[in-house]
Amino acid sequence: LSRAVQDTYPVVSAEFCIYAMPVSAGVMVVGLVLRAEPTVVMALLNGLLMTLMASDNKLFAVYVLVGTLTAAIAVRKITARSDVLRAGAWVGLAQAIAVISVQLFDGDLSLSGFFIYVPIAFGSGILSAALALSIMPIVEFVFRYTTELKLLELANLNHPALKELLVEAPGSYHHSIMVGALVEAAAEAIGANSLLARVM
Repeated sequence: LSRAVQDTYPVVSAEFCIYAMPVSAGVMVVGLVLRAEPTVVMALLNGLLMTLMASDNKLFAVYVLVGTLTAAIAVRKITARSDVLRAGAWVGLAQAIAVISVQLFDGDLSLSGFFIYVPIAFGSGILSAALALSIMPIVEFVFRYTTELKLLELANLNHPALKELLVEAPGSYHHSIMVGALVEAAAEAIGANSLLARVM
């Protein structure tokens, strides 16, 4: 794809297209759905696959591995949808540092490379997060899987069901909120999924 873009627009370099790819989006989706272990495996496999695809640029593997492993770590504790974008910013920062390292290792000390590739690498992290957020509803619907993000929506006190409970049975509403807080604390103490326990 990068070669096709370069052939169409000679001004755009192949590296520009490669660094702009949202390589961490798939890892973020896996991290939002599954536990940390499969996410790290996905990050490593993604790095290997990208290395094989970009066989003429071996140092691209460093860029991909840094980005995907940062994504795997950054999406472990998500408490709101905005946290996914924050994780994307961390991924972008890690990728920007990786680009600088790759450029220095290649002996390319030109400032134009830094001023072009670093913002592109950072933007790629943000794009990965936005792509992961847009894919999540499809994953939840197709696989009928309740993710942490869906649980956060259900735990929102402005949910219509909770508003109706507050109006119809305020005592039950207050009791439910208190029991949810107790269950959340107990789940945290034993290492269980506290958000799931509170929503249940």
